[in-house]
Amino acid sequence: MIETLGRRLRDEVDLVGLAGGRPEDIRYLCIPGSVEGGTTTLLGFLGGQRRPAFVVKIQRDASERELVERERMVLDALQARDDELRSSVPRVLFCGPVGGFWVLVESMLEGSPMAATLSAEGLPELAGARRDMALAVDWLIACHRGGAAGREARTGDWAELALAPIAEFLEVFEPSREEQSYLQDLRRAVERRRECWVPLVVRHGDFCRHNILLSGRHGEWRIGVIDWTFSRPVGLPLHDLVFFLATYGLQVRREHGVAGLERMFESTFLQPSAYSRLVADCLVRYCRALGIDRSLVPELFATCLIEQALFEYRQVARAMARGRAPRFAMFLAACEERGYHEAPKAQLWRRFFRRFAHAPSRLLA
Repeated sequence: MIETLGRRLRDEVDLVGLAGGRPEDIRYLCIPGSVEGGTTTLLGFLGGQRRPAFVVKIQRDASERELVERERMVLDALQARDDELRSSVPRVLFCGPVGGFWVLVESMLEGSPMAATLSAEGLPELAGARRDMALAVDWLIACHRGGAAGREARTGDWAELALAPIAEFLEVFEPSREEQSYLQDLRRAVERRRECWVPLVVRHGDFCRHNILLSGRHGEWRIGVIDWTFSRPVGLPLHDLVFFLATYGLQVRREHGVAGLERMFESTFLQPSAYSRLVADCLVRYCRALGIDRSLVPELFATCLIEQALFEYRQVARAMARGRAPRFAMFLAACEERGYHEAPKAQLWRRFFRRFAHAPSRLLA
C-alpha cells in the first residue's frame, strides 16, 4: 500500500514544489494515535529533507469513506475563503482509496502544540492561558464568522440541531430523575427560543491544545489548526470553544483520577476564580462577536456537553465493535462498576454534564 501511495503522490502531487527534496525517495514516520480514533497518521519526508513535507492519514476502517470526504470538504471550503484563515489550516493534496483504505494527504503547518503550565493554586497559569485563549478565541471568531460550509443559516435551524442530541441523550444514557427534569427544561427552553438568531458554523470537532500549533517571533504569535478528522461542515456555535476551554487544563491537572478531571471542569466553569473569570470572558467575547444573545449561553453550553458525550459514546462503541477496547473507557466503566459491554456509557463528558445539570445557574458566563 505504501509503495502504491508513493507512486500516486509522485504522479498527482507537485512534491518538489511543495517542499523540495527528492520525490523519488519518500520516507515515513508513524505517529501513535488513540485506539478509538480509527486513523493511522504518517509524516512524509522527501529524500534529503529533515522536515516532513506532508502528513498522511489512513482510515483503518475501509468503510469510513464519509469521514475522509467530510474532512476534505471542510478543508476545501476553508481554503476557498478569501481571508488569512486559509494559511492556518492544512491544504488537501490527495484524497482517495489506496490499497483498499481511504487516504487523505495534507500539507504541513508550522509551529508546536500549545502547552499549559500549572500555577501554585493548581490551575493553569494565567499569563500563558490568557495568551492562548485570546489566540484561540480570535481564530474561532474569524472561522465561524464565515458560517457553515455550503449552507446558509435560517432562523430556527439551531433549535433543530440542539433538540436531536437532547432526545438521543435521554435514550442512550440513564439520567437520574433530577437530570431528566433538567433535560426536559432544556428542551422547552430551546423550543421557546427557537426564533432567536444563532449562526451555524464549521466545526473542527477536536479543537484542543495538541491540535493547535503555536508559532511566531518577538511576541507576534499565530496559530495553525490541524487534525480535522471529526470536523463537520455544519454545527452549532460554542462547541469548539467549550471543548478547548474544558480540555485546556485537563492534561496538566495536579489531582489525578476521575475526581481530578471533574474538579478541573468545575474549576474552569463553575467555581469563581481569576482563571474561571478568564474563561467566562472568552465565552462572552465569542458570543458578542458572532451576535449570539448572551442569555442563550447556558442552553448552548449544555448542548455542547450532551453532543460531546454522545460523540465519545459512539467512538468507544465503534472501537469495541472492531475488537479494540480503549483503556480509559474501561477505567471509567470500572469506576462505575459497569460491565464490558456497558463501557461506552461510562463517559467523562457525561460526568461533566451531570456536574453542570445539578447546578446550571453556577455557569459563570
